[in-house]
Amino acid sequence: MPDPPEDQVANSTSIFLMIFLNFLSNVVFSIVLPTLPNFLERVDAPKYLNGWAVAVNSLGTFLASPVFGWWADKRNFREVFFISLVLMFASNLWYALCKDKYQLFAARFIVGVAAANYAPANSYLSYATSSADRAKIMTWNAASTVLGFICGPAFSLLTSLPALSFTAHIGNYELDFDAETAPGWVSAFFALCGILCLIPFKEVKKLQTAATVNIPKAITNTSIRSFRSLSMVGKTRIPMKGVLICLFFTFAFTTAFTIFETTGPLYTYDAFQYNDFSNSLLFLAISIGSLVALAALQGLLYFVPDERVLLVTFGLLLTSGLAVLSDYQNGHVSLPRFFGGIALVAVGYADGQALLLALFSKLLEEQEQGMMMGWLSSSGSIARMICPVSASYVYHSFGANYIFLCCAALCFVATMGVLFGWREVDTTKSAPQLVPPTTA
Repeated sequence: MPDPPEDQVANSTSIFLMIFLNFLSNVVFSIVLPTLPNFLERVDAPKYLNGWAVAVNSLGTFLASPVFGWWADKRNFREVFFISLVLMFASNLWYALCKDKYQLFAARFIVGVAAANYAPANSYLSYATSSADRAKIMTWNAASTVLGFICGPAFSLLTSLPALSFTAHIGNYELDFDAETAPGWVSAFFALCGILCLIPFKEVKKLQTAATVNIPKAITNTSIRSFRSLSMVGKTRIPMKGVLICLFFTFAFTTAFTIFETTGPLYTYDAFQYNDFSNSLLFLAISIGSLVALAALQGLLYFVPDERVLLVTFGLLLTSGLAVLSDYQNGHVSLPRFFGGIALVAVGYADGQALLLALFSKLLEEQEQGMMMGWLSSSGSIARMICPVSASYVYHSFGANYIFLCCAALCFVATMGVLFGWREVDTTKSAPQLVPPTTA
Protein backbone atom coordinates (compact mmCIF):
# COMPACT_ATOMS: atom_id res chain seq x y z
CA MET A 1 0.00 0.00 0.00
CA PRO A 2 1.58 3.32 -0.97
CA ASP A 3 2.05 5.82 1.80
CA PRO A 4 -1.05 8.01 2.13
CA PRO A 5 -0.76 11.59 0.93
CA GLU A 6 -0.51 14.41 3.42
CA ASP A 7 -4.20 15.32 3.17
CA GLN A 8 -5.16 11.73 3.91
CA VAL A 9 -3.17 11.19 7.10
CA ALA A 10 -5.41 11.32 10.16
CA ASN A 11 -4.80 13.74 12.99
CA SER A 12 -3.65 12.48 16.38
CA THR A 13 -7.15 12.80 17.83
CA SER A 14 -8.57 10.42 15.23
CA ILE A 15 -5.74 7.95 15.82
CA PHE A 16 -6.42 8.11 19.56
CA LEU A 17 -10.13 7.53 18.95
CA MET A 18 -9.45 4.37 16.93
CA ILE A 19 -7.18 3.03 19.65
CA PHE A 20 -9.77 3.95 22.29
CA LEU A 21 -12.49 2.10 20.34
CA ASN A 22 -10.37 -1.05 20.29
CA PHE A 23 -9.79 -0.68 24.02
CA LEU A 24 -13.52 -0.22 24.57
CA SER A 25 -14.46 -3.25 22.44
CA ASN A 26 -12.38 -5.49 24.68
CA VAL A 27 -13.42 -3.85 27.95
CA VAL A 28 -17.13 -4.43 27.30
CA PHE A 29 -16.35 -8.11 26.68
CA SER A 30 -14.29 -8.79 29.80
CA ILE A 31 -15.63 -6.31 32.36
CA VAL A 32 -18.65 -8.50 33.14
CA LEU A 33 -16.72 -11.76 33.62
CA PRO A 34 -16.20 -11.56 37.43
CA THR A 35 -19.81 -10.60 38.24
CA LEU A 36 -21.78 -12.28 35.46
CA PRO A 37 -22.47 -15.53 37.41
CA ASN A 38 -23.99 -13.54 40.29
CA PHE A 39 -26.00 -11.38 37.87
CA LEU A 40 -27.44 -14.53 36.28
CA GLU A 41 -28.49 -15.77 39.71
CA ARG A 42 -30.02 -12.37 40.42
CA VAL A 43 -32.28 -12.63 37.35
CA ASP A 44 -33.25 -16.23 38.27
CA ALA A 45 -30.98 -17.92 35.72
CA PRO A 46 -28.75 -20.91 36.56
CA LYS A 47 -25.03 -20.17 36.82
CA TYR A 48 -24.17 -22.83 34.24
CA LEU A 49 -25.47 -20.38 31.61
CA ASN A 50 -22.44 -18.19 32.34
CA GLY A 51 -20.46 -19.61 29.41
CA TRP A 52 -23.38 -19.10 27.04
CA ALA A 53 -23.87 -15.52 28.25
CA VAL A 54 -20.21 -14.81 27.42
CA ALA A 55 -20.40 -16.62 24.09
CA VAL A 56 -23.49 -14.72 22.88
CA ASN A 57 -21.49 -11.49 23.11
CA SER A 58 -18.83 -12.91 20.81
CA LEU A 59 -21.52 -14.23 18.47
CA GLY A 60 -22.72 -10.67 17.92
CA THR A 61 -19.16 -9.52 17.18
CA PHE A 62 -18.58 -12.47 14.84
CA LEU A 63 -21.68 -11.71 12.78
CA ALA A 64 -21.26 -7.93 12.68
CA SER A 65 -17.50 -7.54 12.10
CA PRO A 66 -17.46 -8.27 8.33
CA VAL A 67 -20.63 -6.20 7.87
CA PHE A 68 -19.18 -3.18 9.68
CA GLY A 69 -15.93 -3.53 7.74
CA TRP A 70 -17.78 -3.66 4.41
CA TRP A 71 -19.98 -0.75 5.49
CA ALA A 72 -16.94 1.41 6.28
CA ASP A 73 -15.39 0.63 2.90
CA LYS A 74 -18.55 1.43 0.94
CA ARG A 75 -19.81 4.41 2.96
CA ASN A 76 -17.66 6.22 5.54
CA PHE A 77 -16.05 5.53 8.90
CA ARG A 78 -17.88 8.20 10.91
CA GLU A 79 -21.26 6.68 10.09
CA VAL A 80 -20.21 3.20 11.25
CA PHE A 81 -18.59 4.45 14.44
CA PHE A 82 -21.54 6.64 15.39
CA ILE A 83 -24.12 3.86 14.91
CA SER A 84 -21.98 1.29 16.74
CA LEU A 85 -21.30 3.60 19.69
CA VAL A 86 -24.99 4.49 20.01
CA LEU A 87 -25.75 0.75 20.03
CA MET A 88 -23.03 0.21 22.63
CA PHE A 89 -24.40 2.98 24.84
CA ALA A 90 -28.02 1.76 24.64
CA SER A 91 -27.25 -1.96 25.03
CA ASN A 92 -25.06 -1.44 28.10
CA LEU A 93 -27.79 0.66 29.70
CA TRP A 94 -30.20 -2.18 28.94
CA TYR A 95 -27.78 -4.65 30.55
CA ALA A 96 -27.62 -2.53 33.71
CA LEU A 97 -31.43 -2.30 33.86
CA CYS A 98 -32.43 -5.81 32.74
CA LYS A 99 -34.71 -7.82 35.02
CA ASP A 100 -34.68 -11.30 33.46
CA LYS A 101 -32.30 -13.65 31.67
CA TYR A 102 -33.79 -13.04 28.23
CA GLN A 103 -33.10 -9.32 28.45
CA LEU A 104 -29.60 -10.05 29.75
CA PHE A 105 -28.78 -12.33 26.81
CA ALA A 106 -30.27 -9.90 24.28
CA ALA A 107 -28.35 -6.97 25.77
CA ARG A 108 -25.05 -8.88 25.68
CA PHE A 109 -25.66 -9.89 22.06
CA ILE A 110 -26.19 -6.26 21.01
CA VAL A 111 -23.11 -5.22 23.01
CA GLY A 112 -21.18 -7.75 20.93
CA VAL A 113 -22.61 -6.32 17.71
CA ALA A 114 -21.54 -2.83 18.76
CA ALA A 115 -18.06 -4.05 19.69
CA ALA A 116 -17.55 -5.08 16.05
CA ASN A 117 -16.37 -1.50 15.38
CA TYR A 118 -12.97 -3.04 16.16
CA ALA A 119 -12.75 -4.10 12.49
CA PRO A 120 -13.28 -0.70 10.80
CA ALA A 121 -11.07 0.92 13.45
CA ASN A 122 -8.18 -1.32 12.38
CA SER A 123 -8.79 -0.66 8.69
CA TYR A 124 -8.89 3.10 9.42
CA LEU A 125 -5.43 2.87 11.01
CA SER A 126 -4.18 0.97 7.96
CA TYR A 127 -5.50 3.60 5.54
CA ALA A 128 -4.31 6.60 7.56
CA THR A 129 -0.75 5.57 8.44
CA SER A 130 2.36 5.11 6.35
CA SER A 131 4.07 1.73 6.04
CA ALA A 132 6.98 3.01 8.11
CA ASP A 133 4.74 4.06 11.01
CA ARG A 134 2.20 1.25 10.81
CA ALA A 135 4.07 -1.23 13.03
CA LYS A 136 4.39 1.42 15.75
CA ILE A 137 0.73 2.46 15.54
CA MET A 138 -0.43 -1.16 15.48
CA THR A 139 1.69 -1.85 18.55
CA TRP A 140 -0.11 0.95 20.41
CA ASN A 141 -3.35 -0.43 19.05
CA ALA A 142 -2.50 -3.92 20.31
CA ALA A 143 -1.55 -2.43 23.67
CA SER A 144 -5.03 -0.94 23.99
CA THR A 145 -6.57 -4.26 22.94
CA VAL A 146 -4.57 -6.26 25.47
CA LEU A 147 -5.15 -3.66 28.16
CA GLY A 148 -8.91 -3.71 27.60
CA PHE A 149 -9.03 -7.51 27.44
CA ILE A 150 -7.03 -7.96 30.64
CA CYS A 151 -8.05 -4.90 32.67
CA GLY A 152 -11.80 -5.27 32.16
CA PRO A 153 -12.05 -7.48 35.27
CA ALA A 154 -10.04 -4.87 37.20
CA PHE A 155 -12.68 -2.22 36.41
CA SER A 156 -15.29 -4.63 37.69
CA LEU A 157 -13.32 -5.09 40.91
CA LEU A 158 -13.27 -1.34 41.55
CA THR A 159 -16.98 -0.89 40.89
CA SER A 160 -17.84 -3.78 43.21
CA LEU A 161 -16.56 -1.91 46.27
CA PRO A 162 -19.43 -1.51 48.78
CA ALA A 163 -18.67 2.20 49.17
CA LEU A 164 -19.63 2.78 45.52
CA SER A 165 -22.99 0.99 45.68
CA PHE A 166 -26.16 3.07 45.79
CA THR A 167 -29.77 3.18 44.56
CA ALA A 168 -31.26 6.20 42.80
CA HIS A 169 -35.03 6.76 42.71
CA ILE A 170 -36.43 8.43 39.58
CA GLY A 171 -40.21 8.54 39.76
CA ASN A 172 -41.41 4.96 40.12
CA TYR A 173 -38.11 3.52 38.92
CA GLU A 174 -35.12 2.36 40.94
CA LEU A 175 -31.67 2.52 39.36
CA ASP A 176 -29.20 0.23 41.13
CA PHE A 177 -25.46 0.81 40.94
CA ASP A 178 -23.82 -2.23 42.50
CA ALA A 179 -21.36 -5.01 41.70
CA GLU A 180 -23.65 -6.65 39.11
CA THR A 181 -24.98 -3.57 37.30
CA ALA A 182 -21.87 -1.36 37.48
CA PRO A 183 -20.16 -2.96 34.43
CA GLY A 184 -23.12 -1.89 32.30
CA TRP A 185 -23.12 1.68 33.62
CA VAL A 186 -19.34 2.04 33.23
CA SER A 187 -19.37 0.63 29.68
CA ALA A 188 -22.23 2.99 28.74
CA PHE A 189 -20.16 5.92 30.05
CA PHE A 190 -17.18 4.83 27.94
CA ALA A 191 -19.44 4.60 24.87
CA LEU A 192 -20.73 8.12 25.52
CA CYS A 193 -17.13 9.36 25.68
CA GLY A 194 -16.51 7.68 22.33
CA ILE A 195 -19.49 9.46 20.77
CA LEU A 196 -18.15 12.81 21.98
CA CYS A 197 -14.73 11.98 20.52
CA LEU A 198 -16.34 11.78 17.07
CA ILE A 199 -16.73 15.58 17.04
CA PRO A 200 -13.08 16.28 16.01
CA PHE A 201 -12.84 13.00 14.07
CA LYS A 202 -11.17 13.34 10.65
CA GLU A 203 -12.32 11.08 7.83
CA VAL A 204 -9.71 9.55 5.53
CA LYS A 205 -10.05 8.70 1.88
CA LYS A 206 -9.90 5.05 0.94
CA LEU A 207 -6.96 4.26 -1.27
CA GLN A 208 -7.95 3.69 -4.86
CA THR A 209 -7.15 0.09 -5.68
CA ALA A 210 -8.21 0.02 -9.31
CA ALA A 211 -5.78 0.93 -12.02
CA THR A 212 -6.71 3.36 -14.72
CA VAL A 213 -7.87 1.39 -17.75
CA ASN A 214 -9.12 2.19 -21.21
CA ILE A 215 -12.74 1.13 -20.83
CA PRO A 216 -13.82 1.61 -24.45
CA LYS A 217 -11.01 -0.66 -25.62
CA ALA A 218 -11.83 -3.24 -22.96
CA ILE A 219 -15.44 -3.57 -24.07
CA THR A 220 -14.92 -3.75 -27.84
CA ASN A 221 -15.63 -7.48 -27.68
CA THR A 222 -19.30 -7.88 -26.78
CA SER A 223 -19.13 -11.53 -25.83
CA ILE A 224 -20.37 -12.67 -22.43
CA ARG A 225 -16.80 -13.53 -21.43
CA SER A 226 -15.61 -9.98 -22.04
CA PHE A 227 -18.32 -8.55 -19.78
CA ARG A 228 -17.42 -11.03 -17.05
CA SER A 229 -13.74 -10.24 -17.36
CA LEU A 230 -14.49 -6.52 -17.19
CA SER A 231 -15.43 -6.98 -13.52
CA MET A 232 -11.83 -8.01 -12.83
CA VAL A 233 -10.21 -5.03 -14.57
CA GLY A 234 -7.92 -3.11 -12.24
CA LYS A 235 -8.45 -5.41 -9.28
CA THR A 236 -5.56 -6.94 -7.37
CA ARG A 237 -5.25 -10.50 -6.25
CA ILE A 238 -5.86 -11.02 -2.54
CA PRO A 239 -3.05 -13.16 -1.06
CA MET A 240 -5.53 -15.71 0.27
CA LYS A 241 -2.94 -18.17 1.59
CA GLY A 242 -1.31 -15.45 3.67
CA VAL A 243 -4.70 -14.19 4.83
CA LEU A 244 -5.75 -17.68 5.96
CA ILE A 245 -2.47 -18.13 7.85
CA CYS A 246 -3.11 -14.87 9.71
CA LEU A 247 -6.74 -15.77 10.45
CA PHE A 248 -5.74 -19.13 11.92
CA PHE A 249 -2.94 -17.51 13.92
CA THR A 250 -5.43 -15.04 15.42
CA PHE A 251 -7.85 -17.85 16.23
CA ALA A 252 -5.13 -19.90 17.95
CA PHE A 253 -3.73 -17.02 20.01
CA THR A 254 -7.16 -15.75 21.05
CA THR A 255 -8.19 -19.29 21.98
CA ALA A 256 -5.15 -19.69 24.21
CA PHE A 257 -5.57 -16.42 26.06
CA THR A 258 -9.36 -16.63 26.36
CA ILE A 259 -9.07 -20.10 27.87
CA PHE A 260 -6.42 -18.84 30.26
CA GLU A 261 -8.63 -15.90 31.26
CA THR A 262 -11.66 -18.19 31.69
CA THR A 263 -10.01 -21.05 33.61
CA GLY A 264 -7.18 -19.10 35.26
CA PRO A 265 -9.22 -18.06 38.32
CA LEU A 266 -10.47 -21.64 38.74
CA TYR A 267 -6.91 -22.96 38.50
CA THR A 268 -5.44 -20.50 41.01
CA TYR A 269 -8.29 -21.16 43.43
CA ASP A 270 -7.72 -24.93 43.32
CA ALA A 271 -3.92 -24.85 43.25
CA PHE A 272 -3.03 -21.83 45.40
CA GLN A 273 -6.30 -20.95 47.20
CA TYR A 274 -6.46 -17.52 45.54
CA ASN A 275 -9.52 -15.36 46.12
CA ASP A 276 -11.11 -12.74 43.85
CA PHE A 277 -8.78 -10.01 45.08
CA SER A 278 -5.66 -12.14 44.49
CA ASN A 279 -6.82 -12.99 40.97
CA SER A 280 -7.46 -9.32 40.24
CA LEU A 281 -3.91 -8.50 41.31
CA LEU A 282 -2.68 -11.33 39.10
CA PHE A 283 -4.45 -9.92 36.04
CA LEU A 284 -3.17 -6.45 36.89
CA ALA A 285 0.39 -7.83 36.94
CA ILE A 286 -0.24 -9.55 33.59
CA SER A 287 -1.46 -6.29 32.06
CA ILE A 288 1.59 -4.39 33.31
CA GLY A 289 3.90 -7.10 31.99
CA SER A 290 2.14 -7.03 28.62
CA LEU A 291 2.55 -3.26 28.33
CA VAL A 292 6.26 -3.54 29.19
CA ALA A 293 6.63 -6.22 26.51
CA LEU A 294 4.88 -4.03 23.93
CA ALA A 295 7.13 -1.09 24.81
CA ALA A 296 10.20 -3.31 24.39
CA LEU A 297 8.85 -4.45 21.02
CA GLN A 298 9.21 -0.89 19.71
CA GLY A 299 12.97 -1.06 20.21
CA LEU A 300 13.21 -4.64 18.99
CA LEU A 301 11.65 -3.70 15.64
CA TYR A 302 14.62 -1.43 14.91
CA PHE A 303 16.98 -4.40 15.08
CA VAL A 304 14.66 -7.03 13.55
CA PRO A 305 12.36 -5.20 11.11
CA ASP A 306 10.92 -8.41 9.62
CA GLU A 307 7.64 -9.04 11.48
CA ARG A 308 7.66 -12.71 10.47
CA VAL A 309 10.81 -13.48 12.45
CA LEU A 310 9.44 -11.87 15.59
CA LEU A 311 6.00 -13.42 15.06
CA VAL A 312 7.49 -16.92 15.05
CA THR A 313 9.62 -16.06 18.08
CA PHE A 314 6.70 -14.85 20.18
CA GLY A 315 4.53 -17.71 18.93
CA LEU A 316 7.08 -20.14 20.34
CA LEU A 317 7.19 -18.13 23.58
CA LEU A 318 3.43 -18.47 24.00
CA THR A 319 3.57 -22.18 23.18
CA SER A 320 6.36 -22.68 25.73
CA GLY A 321 4.43 -20.81 28.40
CA LEU A 322 1.38 -23.03 27.96
CA ALA A 323 3.58 -26.14 28.09
CA VAL A 324 5.22 -24.91 31.30
CA LEU A 325 1.78 -24.68 32.94
CA SER A 326 1.14 -28.41 32.32
CA ASP A 327 2.15 -31.03 34.89
CA TYR A 328 0.76 -34.56 34.58
CA GLN A 329 2.44 -35.91 37.71
CA ASN A 330 1.18 -33.42 40.27
CA GLY A 331 -1.89 -32.00 38.54
CA HIS A 332 -0.87 -28.43 39.39
CA VAL A 333 2.48 -26.73 38.91
CA SER A 334 4.40 -24.92 41.65
CA LEU A 335 3.78 -21.22 42.17
CA PRO A 336 7.16 -20.07 40.72
CA ARG A 337 6.61 -22.27 37.67
CA PHE A 338 3.09 -20.87 37.31
CA PHE A 339 4.40 -17.30 37.36
CA GLY A 340 7.05 -18.20 34.78
CA GLY A 341 4.45 -19.78 32.52
CA ILE A 342 2.02 -16.87 32.62
CA ALA A 343 4.89 -14.43 32.00
CA LEU A 344 5.71 -16.25 28.76
CA VAL A 345 2.02 -16.39 27.83
CA ALA A 346 1.51 -12.66 28.46
CA VAL A 347 4.59 -11.58 26.48
CA GLY A 348 3.89 -13.99 23.62
CA TYR A 349 0.23 -13.04 23.31
CA ALA A 350 0.69 -9.26 23.55
CA ASP A 351 3.60 -8.93 21.13
CA GLY A 352 2.28 -11.65 18.82
CA GLN A 353 -1.05 -9.88 18.38
CA ALA A 354 0.65 -6.53 17.74
CA LEU A 355 2.94 -8.01 15.11
CA LEU A 356 0.10 -9.89 13.44
CA LEU A 357 -1.99 -6.73 13.05
CA ALA A 358 0.93 -4.88 11.45
CA LEU A 359 1.76 -7.81 9.16
CA PHE A 360 -1.87 -8.36 8.14
CA SER A 361 -2.40 -4.72 7.15
CA LYS A 362 0.83 -4.69 5.12
CA LEU A 363 -0.08 -8.00 3.50
CA LEU A 364 -3.27 -6.51 2.07
CA GLU A 365 -1.47 -3.99 -0.10
CA GLU A 366 -3.76 -2.17 -2.54
CA GLN A 367 -6.86 -3.76 -0.98
CA GLU A 368 -9.96 -2.41 0.72
CA GLN A 369 -9.19 -3.59 4.22
CA GLY A 370 -12.48 -3.03 6.03
CA MET A 371 -14.08 -6.40 5.34
CA MET A 372 -10.77 -8.27 5.66
CA MET A 373 -10.19 -6.71 9.08
CA GLY A 374 -13.73 -7.81 9.86
CA TRP A 375 -12.82 -11.42 9.11
CA LEU A 376 -9.71 -11.08 11.27
CA SER A 377 -11.89 -9.86 14.12
CA SER A 378 -14.39 -12.67 13.47
CA SER A 379 -11.68 -15.32 13.73
CA GLY A 380 -10.96 -14.07 17.25
CA SER A 381 -14.68 -13.94 18.02
CA ILE A 382 -15.06 -17.61 17.07
CA ALA A 383 -12.48 -18.44 19.73
CA ARG A 384 -14.35 -16.32 22.27
CA MET A 385 -17.56 -18.17 21.45
CA ILE A 386 -16.10 -21.66 21.77
CA CYS A 387 -13.78 -21.20 24.73
CA PRO A 388 -16.08 -19.93 27.51
CA VAL A 389 -18.56 -22.75 26.86
CA SER A 390 -16.02 -25.57 26.54
CA ALA A 391 -13.18 -24.52 28.85
CA SER A 392 -15.04 -24.91 32.15
CA TYR A 393 -16.43 -28.30 31.10
CA VAL A 394 -13.02 -29.64 30.08
CA TYR A 395 -11.41 -28.24 33.23
CA HIS A 396 -13.88 -29.92 35.59
CA SER A 397 -14.02 -33.17 33.59
CA PHE A 398 -10.39 -33.74 32.60
CA GLY A 399 -8.27 -31.17 34.44
CA ALA A 400 -6.18 -28.18 33.44
CA ASN A 401 -3.38 -30.21 31.83
CA TYR A 402 -5.53 -31.17 28.85
CA ILE A 403 -6.53 -27.55 28.31
CA PHE A 404 -3.00 -26.14 28.43
CA LEU A 405 -1.48 -28.90 26.30
CA CYS A 406 -4.20 -28.63 23.64
CA CYS A 407 -3.74 -24.86 23.51
CA ALA A 408 0.04 -25.27 23.29
CA ALA A 409 -0.39 -27.68 20.37
CA LEU A 410 -2.80 -25.29 18.63
CA CYS A 411 -0.41 -22.33 18.99
CA PHE A 412 2.52 -24.46 17.82
CA VAL A 413 0.62 -25.45 14.67
CA ALA A 414 -0.25 -21.79 14.02
CA THR A 415 3.40 -20.78 14.46
CA MET A 416 4.57 -23.55 12.14
CA GLY A 417 1.99 -22.30 9.64
CA VAL A 418 3.87 -19.00 9.49
CA LEU A 419 7.15 -20.87 8.90
CA PHE A 420 5.76 -23.15 6.19
CA GLY A 421 3.95 -20.22 4.58
CA TRP A 422 6.96 -17.90 4.90
CA ARG A 423 6.73 -16.59 1.36
CA GLU A 424 2.96 -16.23 1.55
CA VAL A 425 3.21 -13.73 4.43
CA ASP A 426 6.12 -11.79 2.95
CA THR A 427 5.27 -8.08 3.09
CA THR A 428 8.55 -6.98 1.48
CA LYS A 429 7.51 -8.16 -1.97
CA SER A 430 6.55 -5.70 -4.63
CA ALA A 431 2.97 -4.53 -4.95
CA PRO A 432 0.54 -7.20 -6.12
CA GLN A 433 0.06 -7.63 -9.81
CA LEU A 434 -3.15 -6.43 -11.38
CA VAL A 435 -5.44 -9.09 -12.74
CA PRO A 436 -5.29 -8.60 -16.52
CA PRO A 437 -8.58 -8.20 -18.37
CA THR A 438 -9.64 -10.96 -20.72
CA THR A 439 -10.66 -9.63 -24.10
CA ALA A 440 -11.32 -12.91 -25.85
